[in-house]
Amino acid sequence: MAVFEEAEQSNDYPLAMRRMCAALRKTVWFARQVDDEEGALQTYIEHLNERILAYTYAAAPIVTGEQAQQMLIAALGFIRDTPMIEMLFWPHTPLECVIPFADIHARGTADIEQMEHQPREIGTTSFMCRTYAQSTLNVAQQFLHDKKGDSIDGHRTSLTDYDWRAAQDYLLKLHHDFLLYGGDAISADELLSKNTDVAECRFAVIARKFLDGDYAWAAAFLEQTYDWDAAQKHAGYWELTAQLPHGELTMLEACYERLNDENGIKQLYEYYVAHSDSVADERCIPILKSMVGKSGWPQSVQNILRNYHEHDFGGKVLARLMTEERLSDEALTLAGQRPELLRDLLKPISLNHSAEAERLIRKQLPLDRDLQQGNRDEYRFVAMWIEQYRNVFGLDQAKALAKEIMAKYPRRYALKEEIGRVLK
Repeated sequence: MAVFEEAEQSNDYPLAMRRMCAALRKTVWFARQVDDEEGALQTYIEHLNERILAYTYAAAPIVTGEQAQQMLIAALGFIRDTPMIEMLFWPHTPLECVIPFADIHARGTADIEQMEHQPREIGTTSFMCRTYAQSTLNVAQQFLHDKKGDSIDGHRTSLTDYDWRAAQDYLLKLHHDFLLYGGDAISADELLSKNTDVAECRFAVIARKFLDGDYAWAAAFLEQTYDWDAAQKHAGYWELTAQLPHGELTMLEACYERLNDENGIKQLYEYYVAHSDSVADERCIPILKSMVGKSGWPQSVQNILRNYHEHDFGGKVLARLMTEERLSDEALTLAGQRPELLRDLLKPISLNHSAEAERLIRKQLPLDRDLQQGNRDEYRFVAMWIEQYRNVFGLDQAKALAKEIMAKYPRRYALKEEIGRVLK
């Protein structure tokens, strides 16, 4: 770290780069010699590499062509000394240094508007930097193909299909950035359009079409290529309004709005109600009611339930709908699939299946198992389910259940205190 801090204050950019790369090379070597189970050293290495990248982006526009070449050679030296298979999976890698050296510097002081319409004049030194950069990216790409499953320095480098694709996608992104920063926007766009199965390319294409006002194209593309199976598989782990892949659905919703496609919005909201776990998506229920009207609402509910059954997955918003629509049988089915939603489903379940609702609540209580002594959190958990029981079956029955529990744990005064709070 001392070497980095001193180098970052220096105006001798090539020397500073060489010193930072040397320090990072030693740190990487040391990390391979010790047990780093918690990943502390790996995190430190990634932090140092981020500082090198920040330094190159800051220096690239102001160094001379000769200095840029020397700095790039220093970075490539470190790249050659680091197992490529290891480096590809860092959040930021020295490979990214090729971009500022080869492209930002090559941009020079040319007029940006002219650059978009005229070929850029690149000097010999800058052209050499670009050649180094392109060559490095090509070597990395070839390395990944050649070394899949091989051994380097005695370590197996066999990659899962997922990891191999992740590395491929990362290199593809670097190639795109290389072209874009170098002013070759046409080639960068072509690269994007041919690789829309890569997340970075996909989002860039959608965003560009949306910003250009081509809403019909963006909507059609999303409808045809959105990975519904993956979304439904992971919906229980995502707050769909904030995390991927719901970001694409939000974009699709915006396209529908600008196209005044009410039917598209209705179908999308029916999907949200069926699968979303986000409280924010509960807004879709009253919006749908307003859109379809009283006469069309029963059909919309059936569409939602069909969506739920087709994919065998329902979310928290669906539990809200089942409560409002008093769908007792459907609620019992959903509770069996997603036990964590039981609290939201108890009321509709109890309408036609009161005995089953009681059984499900009693299953949560320490009647057939021992309660850990002095565990206040567990006492509060018991009290919470007593409160749920009260909400469904009334105060008198809740008091009877509480007496049954306290009879088993007569000296748990803290437990009695917690239960007493929810029975007042």
